[in-house]
Amino acid sequence: MEKGFLIARHYRTGKPVRLTWEKGVLDSLEELRETPSSLPWVAPGLVDVQLNGFAGIDFNSEDLTQEAWDYAQQRIQETGCVYFLATVVTAPKETYARRLRLLESFRQKGLDGCIGFHLEGPFLNPGGGYRGVHNPAYMSLLDEHWLEDVTRASSGAVRLITVAPECGNGVSFIVRARRLGVRVALGHSASDSKVLMAAVQAGALLWTHFGNGLPHLLPKWDPTFWGVLACGPPFVSLIPDGFHIPPEAFKVLVRLLGVRLILTTDATAAAEAKPGTYRLGELKIERGADGIARSPDGKLAGSSLCPFFAVFRAADLSGLPWPWLWDAYSIRPASLLGMIHDLRVGCRASFCVFEVEPVPRLAAVFVNGERKVG
Repeated sequence: MEKGFLIARHYRTGKPVRLTWEKGVLDSLEELRETPSSLPWVAPGLVDVQLNGFAGIDFNSEDLTQEAWDYAQQRIQETGCVYFLATVVTAPKETYARRLRLLESFRQKGLDGCIGFHLEGPFLNPGGGYRGVHNPAYMSLLDEHWLEDVTRASSGAVRLITVAPECGNGVSFIVRARRLGVRVALGHSASDSKVLMAAVQAGALLWTHFGNGLPHLLPKWDPTFWGVLACGPPFVSLIPDGFHIPPEAFKVLVRLLGVRLILTTDATAAAEAKPGTYRLGELKIERGADGIARSPDGKLAGSSLCPFFAVFRAADLSGLPWPWLWDAYSIRPASLLGMIHDLRVGCRASFCVFEVEPVPRLAAVFVNGERKVG
């Protein structure tokens, strides 16, 4: 669509606005004096920095095809997520370059939406509790030359990597990653406050799914847990499914983090899928009737949460207004990735149109000015 317009309620103000766009870019946003009845809401499209798969499709599968990739992307857009990072989990180091070349070929030929890749591994802490469901046999010390190789293999599409900075020279690795154009997140880590602060000062920007990738039992004043809250990176992501973080803890963490909060689903192939058996790389996972994705030993293995409903689930868990939480799942993760993504002139025309009452319902999704859903 070369040109378009929409009249809806702005998600921040609740006031009616008329948006127009041309060639995929918003070129006007006018507040209207009269309020047409029954207007839907409009908000920036959702942005997820950690999708391992979706709708039965595992992005880490050796058998992934272009058709399956496109299907997953379409289903992701149908849940309001206009941009995302496909996540590659811990695997043998020698497999990443080949996998990233394949994923990048799918990305180039596929639909708009995937804006790059997030590497969650192999530089994670292999200790019990910290590793989560990642295979510790594939974990290793930080390796800057390897990062250069896989970044080149992806044609520069590796946008984010999660590391445990205590597994080698964290500062040097972070500095090198930044020079390569790769943003660094911390996570699955047992770093003490000194290591954590050094990593943040070197340029680490995010803590990946805080509260997870940690042992269930920690000392009362554990330096990693409290260090992230007190002096950690500029952004901290949480999974708002009510399972990864108990509701009471989620409510407290959201208030403590404030504008540092980023929401992510950490969705797997079990998201937007029926109860059953799915894969996360080599790992078999089971989605139960309760919606929880578990590994064979009962650990949480990503989530089955869908993006649009994640915002309203976060609102229910936290007791905070959904428009404030919408920013945590749209403009803030975009900012982390160096993108300007908002409902304002000059931004890409990528937005969601939806109802909130009587229940949240997504009506339409636009990506770069093109109507993808609805």
